[in-house]
Amino acid sequence: MLDKSLGAKRRIPLFTVFDCADGSVKLSAYLLPEVGVFGSVGAKLGTNNQGNNYSATGVTGLTAIALNPDAKRLRGVASVGTYYDLDKTQRISLNAVYREEAFQKVNTLSTMATYTAGF
Repeated sequence: MLDKSLGAKRRIPLFTVFDCADGSVKLSAYLLPEVGVFGSVGAKLGTNNQGNNYSATGVTGLTAIALNPDAKRLRGVASVGTYYDLDKTQRISLNAVYREEAFQKVNTLSTMATYTAGF
């Protein structure tokens, strides 16, 4: 249900802009009982990139969005990480993710350190 107080009248189906198929190979291993490593490498294939302009239809006041005219349909992705189990309810980990972007001529590398506690 849409919130009428925000003036929203119709949902915009963005899923058609970002449809893609992906596949990857994932590996993981224990180095020690409390230390593990993991990684993956794969590709994403844009299945619905059709030109450089997307427009909303049926919604008054919205204009077309201009995207990169030579969108990259096949893009590489990879991730690596390691974790250390402090005990059976606590873990710290470090992860890195590499992505080739579809609509920008840039590649991104993201890293994240996490601490997880369970009950």
